[in-house]
Amino acid sequence: KVFVLPVEAATQVRTSKTGPDAV
Repeated sequence: KVFVLPVEAATQVRTSKTGPDAV
C-alpha cells in the first residue's frame, strides 16, 4: 500500500479503490 505519499493524495486514491486504507 502507499504510505509514503501525502495523506491527501493517498486518501483520495485509497478512497477510490478500497476506502480509508491510507488512514
